Amino acid sequence: MWLCPLVLSVPTTAQTVGDLRFATYAQEDGLPSHLVSALLQDQVGFMWIGTYAGLARFDGAEFRIYTTDLDSGGSLPNNFVKTGGLLADPEGRVWIATAG
Repeated sequence: MWLCPLVLSVPTTAQTVGDLRFATYAQEDGLPSHLVSALLQDQVGFMWIGTYAGLARFDGAEFRIYTTDLDSGGSLPNNFVKTGGLLADPEGRVWIATAG
């Protein structure tokens, strides 16, 4: 388990390739929880962040949040993403292991 604030390293065009800019993100910035359980970068470059209260996809500027919605068949079965519970397969699909 990791405790946020989450620190991501993002290369910027204003700096040379060898330089990195670090930004800190917390619940106030859009993460579903300050308790991070899993991290994954997919083939497209999205960062997937599993937390104790849902899943976040970060595109470098904004978070998109995925949580349980009992009225939707396509939502997470449980908001708790297990430790190490993110995996990308060769076809580019992201697999999520939750507590439910």
